[in-house]
Amino acid sequence: MTPRSRLGIQLTLSDGYETDPELSALLAEVAACGLSELELNIADPARVDPARLQAFLSRFGLSLTRLATGLAARVHGFSLSSEDSEIRRRSIDACGDMIRYAAAFQR
Repeated sequence: MTPRSRLGIQLTLSDGYETDPELSALLAEVAACGLSELELNIADPARVDPARLQAFLSRFGLSLTRLATGLAARVHGFSLSSEDSEIRRRSIDACGDMIRYAAAFQR
C-alpha cells in the first residue's frame, strides 16, 4: 500500500452526489493517486447529512478534511463585509453553522 501524501484537491459536491457517476469516478481517481486531503465546496451544507457524506467518501478511502465556503457564500449571498447589516448577520450565522458542520468530520 502506498503511503498517502499530504496533497489534496478541492472539488464541488454535486446535488445527488451519491448517484453521480462522474463524481464517483473522480473520487476513485483521487484515491488512486494517493491524495489524502479533500476539500469540498457544498452549496448548502444543511441539506447534506454529514454521516451520509462521510459514508460515501469512505467508499473511496477518503474523508472531508476541509469545508470550502465560497460556493455557499455565492449561492446564498453571504458577505461579512456587506454594508447591509441583515446580510452580515446571516453571514455570521452561516459561519457558525459551517463550523459546526465541519466539526462532524473531525479526525
